[in-house]
Amino acid sequence: MPARKILEEIVYVLPMGGQWKALPKEGLASSSAIHTHFLRWTESGFLVTLWPTGLAECDEMEGLS
Repeated sequence: MPARKILEEIVYVLPMGGQWKALPKEGLASSSAIHTHFLRWTESGFLVTLWPTGLAECDEMEGLS
């Protein structure tokens, strides 16, 4: 699964307090697989590296108020 798609799934669920089971069933991977990626990326620091770029992109698209 492409990293961008995994990130999209993570960003989808975080505003809900990390309720991984809330991910759409027709998603690209199971909720447990996405959660595993989240844990690995958080532990490795990868998610922290991606986050500022993602926020900048979202802000450019007027996704944040």
